[in-house]
Amino acid sequence: MLPKVSVIVPIFNKEKYLRNCLDILLSQSLQDIEIICVDDFSVDSSREILYEYAMKDNRIICVFHEENKSTSQTRKDGVLVSTGQYIMFVDGDDELYPDSCEKAYNAIEKYQTDIVHFNTTINNCAKVPQARIDMNKKLVQPFLGNLVTEDLIISCWKDRKFGFQIWNKIYNGQIVRKAFSEVEDGSFPKAQDLYAFFLIAFYSKTYYGIEDELYKYNFGLGVTGRDFIPLSNFRTLLTEKRVHEALTRFLEGKHEKEKYSEVLQGIYNGFLNECVVRWRDNLYDSAKSEGFELLTEVFGLEDVLCFLARTDWDPEVRIGELMKDVAFFRYKKRDKKKKTIAAYYRCIANGGAQHVVAMLCNRWAEMKDESGDYLYDVVLVTDVEPVADEYGLSKKVKRAFVPPFASSVKEHFRERYKAWVNIIQDFNIDIVVSSLWVDPVIYWDMLAIKGQKSKPAFIIHTQSFCAVPFEFQGNNATTQIYKYMICDGVVTLSECDKLFVSSFNNHVRYIDNPIAFKPQELPLSTYDENTLVWVGRISYEKQPLDAIKMMKFVVEKIPDAKLLLVGDGNETLNKQIRELIQQYELEANIDVIGFTLDVGAYYKRSSAMICTSKYEGFCLTIAEALAFGLPVISYDMPWLTFMQDGRGIITVPQKKYEILAQTVVELLSNKERIKELGKQGKQLITEIANENIEIEWEDFFENIPIAKEKDNEQDFARILFKYLTLYQYDGKIKAVNAEIQKVKRVDNELKKAKATLQNAQNKNKTLETNLKKETEENKKGKALLDKIKREKDFFAKELTNVKSGYSFRIGRIITWLPRKLTGRK
Repeated sequence: MLPKVSVIVPIFNKEKYLRNCLDILLSQSLQDIEIICVDDFSVDSSREILYEYAMKDNRIICVFHEENKSTSQTRKDGVLVSTGQYIMFVDGDDELYPDSCEKAYNAIEKYQTDIVHFNTTINNCAKVPQARIDMNKKLVQPFLGNLVTEDLIISCWKDRKFGFQIWNKIYNGQIVRKAFSEVEDGSFPKAQDLYAFFLIAFYSKTYYGIEDELYKYNFGLGVTGRDFIPLSNFRTLLTEKRVHEALTRFLEGKHEKEKYSEVLQGIYNGFLNECVVRWRDNLYDSAKSEGFELLTEVFGLEDVLCFLARTDWDPEVRIGELMKDVAFFRYKKRDKKKKTIAAYYRCIANGGAQHVVAMLCNRWAEMKDESGDYLYDVVLVTDVEPVADEYGLSKKVKRAFVPPFASSVKEHFRERYKAWVNIIQDFNIDIVVSSLWVDPVIYWDMLAIKGQKSKPAFIIHTQSFCAVPFEFQGNNATTQIYKYMICDGVVTLSECDKLFVSSFNNHVRYIDNPIAFKPQELPLSTYDENTLVWVGRISYEKQPLDAIKMMKFVVEKIPDAKLLLVGDGNETLNKQIRELIQQYELEANIDVIGFTLDVGAYYKRSSAMICTSKYEGFCLTIAEALAFGLPVISYDMPWLTFMQDGRGIITVPQKKYEILAQTVVELLSNKERIKELGKQGKQLITEIANENIEIEWEDFFENIPIAKEKDNEQDFARILFKYLTLYQYDGKIKAVNAEIQKVKRVDNELKKAKATLQNAQNKNKTLETNLKKETEENKKGKALLDKIKREKDFFAKELTNVKSGYSFRIGRIITWLPRKLTGRK
């Protein structure tokens, strides 16, 4: 007689739990079972225990591997020697209940199905939070009753009706033996349950779920419940990918790949998700760098980065902290003489940064070495195709395009990633210089570029004051610091910026922006009397409204003063400018010029330039004004080279437009002072324009380090900048967490109040119900009393009628003597 149930027990180094597992199997209430124990070359005393138990009970059948082959092969070998009508699986560190086999057998016999799925008891052996246990409990729950389905694979993986765990079910033995015969031989250390059950589900037709808890899963005795894992365990985890490949081969052999393509992709995504998250959250820090190499080797950089971009786009602080020490992104030094530089900005039309990028491309493309050979091939990368009003480009500059940064967010980053890969490969890019330096997309661009096989360098070219990100909402300032740490160098626009950024990157250079004109060739202004000019993009950081407010005070002292407002931009701000001009009745004193390419015409007729910017990086408009010999009256931005030098510039405190107006009035009243300042300013900008920035850039490119230098711990300024910045982020997170806890407390109090209110409402409803019942009873009682009263009145009336009748009177006469004798009336 064949056994009713074969129980397959895979074993590898389970000496601590094996006796308990076997004792429970041998004491099953269903005796007609075989227990097939397959030892996967254990190096502890598991084999000796198996020999001991096999000698005591011939229902134990032992199979011994002479090398470690993984649980998948172990289960397969056990299944293929089994003879039972039905098959169950038990892991060596888990348990059954004493009547599990009997109840499972009775259920599958009763319902005549290919699979019966039962419930699981999860023992929290790792002392993890209860929420995690509850989550796992949900994952292993059966779909109760008969599942009407045409395809168990679709029901399991797409419809999520039940889980693929192999050990919480009893199966038709013939189906399982057929499925396992097609499980590939070899090592599949992870996802063996998924692999095996996929094939079982492929051949099975029917499923039934029961409520009985028949399996004890000791969560945390293996590696599953661990918060931190070593690199060896992570290597094993990555072998999940082999299962996806094996399933793909299986379905291809059955010509069913297209049918299950969505399921296959879902399985792949699940493996990718688990491996990336375990790398991010659970791998020991000392193994993070090597672990990332392994991760990308298995899944590819594209899938890994695009997964992280989707889950950790903003804020990406923790990913930045991890990536800064990952050697995978280390720049590979070039030996070739001529390098290819890619310059990136979103566009090269209508803006200072746009103009700078175009000029740098032109200058790099024309640079030659001592032999007269060109030093660089240059590729300009933008988000948009060329437009009519772009700044001029040399014919030597090639063009390439990527999807717009504003729409390449989170799950939409993949297309931008692919575009960068194509650009790196097609143009053989050595160095990428990005002038879009703050937006989160630059972080992901940087990883995508630096992660390619050729390992190009990624340079951040800052376009404003380094402190600007600190005013942005969220974690921009901290994430910017990690960009500095990961990139291969930073070019700043002032010594002040360089000092700060050097706290986070050892390859930092201050290089002035190129100037599009030769100051010595531009004519001096005619200094039209009492005429001022404001030039810039209409944006909030330029604070153009302050220039309007300033003019209100200027006109009080100089009624014919004129302000030329040159520039365009934010429509809302443009509207506010016009409304404020009308409100102050300054229509005759302020001309709103809008955008024009001929800015020089307005410099040439002004006596001074007004700058109301909150911050600037280089401020090309100040450079232009100085070149025309215009003195500049500006809100103070002490980090700027212009402000540090001071020639041709008068500064006033930020937002003090009354003082700005007073300074303007004083200057306009002194024409000699205007010309003297103009002369000084022209000399300053001429000196800056004559700087050979090409040599600075060449030296910067040639000295990109291939490895990070050790920080100079004696540089106290760098130490302060670094830790003040990082600690402020910690403080911010603490403040946010405190607010979260406060909200939670308020939410809990609200829940308690709602519960109290609900109880009160329930009590009130009960009282109302009882009162209603009492009222109904009272009504019924009153009605009964009224009825009794009516009946009483009726009988009293009848009695009166009877007494007044003839018969009654005769009867009274007849009974007079007896009543008299007895004393009755």
